[in-house]
Amino acid sequence: MRRERDDRALVENLINFMVAFYSIGELSQMSDKLIAEAAELKVIRESFERALALMVQKKRQAAMDTFRSAYAAFSPNNEVTMREMLYFVPALIAKGASERDLVEILSSDKEKSGTLAPLIVALRLRAGEDVRAPVEVLEVAKDINKDIDAKMAN
Repeated sequence: MRRERDDRALVENLINFMVAFYSIGELSQMSDKLIAEAAELKVIRESFERALALMVQKKRQAAMDTFRSAYAAFSPNNEVTMREMLYFVPALIAKGASERDLVEILSSDKEKSGTLAPLIVALRLRAGEDVRAPVEVLEVAKDINKDIDAKMAN
């Protein structure tokens, strides 16, 4: 609760500062960018949710097609979309998605796959592959697999 108050105060102070510092035109440009980003995030989240719902309905191919579409819009440099990815991939596995299918999708874009290396390594390990990767990546992959196991147990 205290952290929420501190965060709220920080945001309020930042907004007050920005209003004083930036011109109306600059604030308008920033808000347009934020609105566009929020709309993009909503589309990505809804696609991830739809893929998960399709997995629950045992419509694996449709789920993977939907996930592929969401991945096309995924921005690896955005913390929110990264968190969404790290939530939904284990959830998809827990509902029966193939690790190999997800690895294929996640590896399809070199730039994005580089930022998702620990996740991809975790999935490759789950698929039974012999994976060579830096020790640090393997350690994070192990933690990701613990998260997946926990989701599967629920």
